[in-house]
Parts: sequence; structure tokens; C-alpha cells
Amino acid sequence: MSNITVPQSICIIRLSAIGDCINVIPLVQLIQKTYPQVKITWITEKIEADLLNFMSGIDFITYNKKKGLKELQRLKKILKTRHFDYLLHLQSAIKASIIAHFVKAETKIGFCKERSKDLQWMFINKKIPSPRGSHVVDGFMEFAYAIGCPREVPVWNITTDQTALDKFKKIISLNRPLCLINPCTSKESKNWTIEGYIEICNYMIDKGFNVYLIGGNSKTEQIYNHEIINAARNGVDSLIGKTTINELLAVISMASIVISADTAAVHMANALNIPVVGLYATHNPERVGPYNQPQNAVSVYETCVEKEYGKPSSMLPWRTRVHNPEAMKLITPSMVQSAVDKVCKDWNL
Repeated sequence: MSNITVPQSICIIRLSAIGDCINVIPLVQLIQKTYPQVKITWITEKIEADLLNFMSGIDFITYNKKKGLKELQRLKKILKTRHFDYLLHLQSAIKASIIAHFVKAETKIGFCKERSKDLQWMFINKKIPSPRGSHVVDGFMEFAYAIGCPREVPVWNITTDQTALDKFKKIISLNRPLCLINPCTSKESKNWTIEGYIEICNYMIDKGFNVYLIGGNSKTEQIYNHEIINAARNGVDSLIGKTTINELLAVISMASIVISADTAAVHMANALNIPVVGLYATHNPERVGPYNQPQNAVSVYETCVEKEYGKPSSMLPWRTRVHNPEAMKLITPSMVQSAVDKVCKDWNL
């Protein structure tokens, strides 16, 4: 600690995705707790900035990747007159590293060798040590420790939008416990089957829950929405495509349980201390699952990894993924039902 400069200004680069930005919150809040005087600038995309606007003391600079070179030139101009004690380069991607090149900072910190990619090492002058845990949150927290923050258990202090809460309390039926199901992700390979979700919807209705589908408005999500609503028993309703990102966070805060594919809803629920059952096959839940609820992950990842690589994940690189596009089909409804039963018992639902 004695050799570490007490920061007056810090720049954070984490452009996306929503779930990852949620998992950066404990890092930022620990820095603010340790250094109350510090001024933090966070460069991120607009939807993430909108979600995180409840955080005080943060100057958000939004980045629009669709504008390409013109947007990079705009950011370069904004950053030209700013200077920081530290840059926390939290995204191993070329586009993020180009932005990092524009940031004037005495110390530019990036990931350790195991977690770095896309030549991030060329844009930093310090690396975090290998994290003690395998989760992405553990890696993010190392950036706080690298600038002198004490080691603490990650904590999410999140305030949901009261206007959104008031709005959806009038829309969602709360006469029974609320189960939210987020069926889709941005990648087809991480989506479970429509038939599986139909069976789980019926199962949750039988257990006494009101069931609502949640998610965005993509073509795939609309297909899932239509098929599930039409085939499941009466009692399943849908909010798919009907919430902003801030409203989705508020809706999740109202839930008794969330069941979700590997997407942002898992991390929102975890951050809000809402019980969540996440479904995994292509990505390791020990790396990207619900941080405080790893026992609730339904996973066939290890089985798929051994089949594809011939060895357990512990002997493979940290970022190893399963490439079988049919992997999620190995998850059975009974596996999800067992996880739900355990959560209901553990949380007295």
C-alpha cells in the first residue's frame, strides 16, 4: 500500500456487455469506499451507462460502436485534455485497447496473461496478478487490489428505478410468488430448447408461481415468446420486448426466483440477491455463472468439455468454450426442476 499512489482520478474502460458491467460494480464501489475523494470516469456503451446511472460519483463517457472511426475520433478529442492516475483496462478487445491508447494515465493496468487476449499487453504497463478465484468477478476485483484497496468480499449496492417499480407493480400479478424466465441470449448456442422452457413453465405454475417471460425484442426472442405462450398452460404471461434495461432490473428485483439462460438476467438477479437458476453448456459457470449462487447453476459444461477436448476444464485455458451447437440440448427438464426444488427449499419459497 505504501508504494501505491493514492488515486485522485481513475479511468475505467469496460464497454460491454451488460452482465460484465454489472459484475464490475463491486470493483467500483470498493474503490469509492477506499478512496472517497477519487474521481472516476467510466467509458462504456449507452445501454450500460443507462443501467448504471444509479451509481453516484461516476462520469460516464458513452461509446457508440456503430459509428466506427468517427466515434473513436470523438473519444480521442474528449480524452485529449484529461489525465488520470490510473487506467483500469477491463476489456481485452482491440476496440477497447484503441480507446485505452487515447487515455493519458501514469499507470495502465490490464489483465494477467491467462485472462488477456487481443494484444492487450501492448496497451498497458502493469498487469494484475492471477486472481485467487476463477470467476470474472474475481478478476475484476484484482484491479481494485492493485491500486491499494483492501481485499473484501464483492458486494453489489444497487438502487432500482422507483418509477419502473411503480409501473410494473400495476402490470405484474403478485397474488402468488413471481417466477421470471429469461429464455434467450444473444447467441443461439447458449439458448435452451423451447420444449424445455414450456415444461418448466408448467412446472412452476404447478408449484404455485405466477410465471412471466422476460427478455429483449430480437426475432429469436419473439419466436420463443410465441411458442412458449401458446403451448404452456394458462398462467404464463410475457414481458419480452416490453421493458427498458432499467425496467428489467426493477422487474427482477420483484421476483421470488429467476430462471435464465447464460445472459445478463443471471447477473442482475445475483446482484439483487434474488435466487437464480442459470443454464450452462458452452461456457463455464465457474467463470460466468451467478457469483454468489454457484450451487444453483444447471450445467453440462464439464461433460461437453471432456467430450470435445478429452480432458477436464481444470487442465484447459481459463477461457475454454464448448463449440458443439447442440450442447444446450443435453440439459433436461428434470435437471432444471431439481435445481428449482433445491432453491425453493434453501430460500423457503
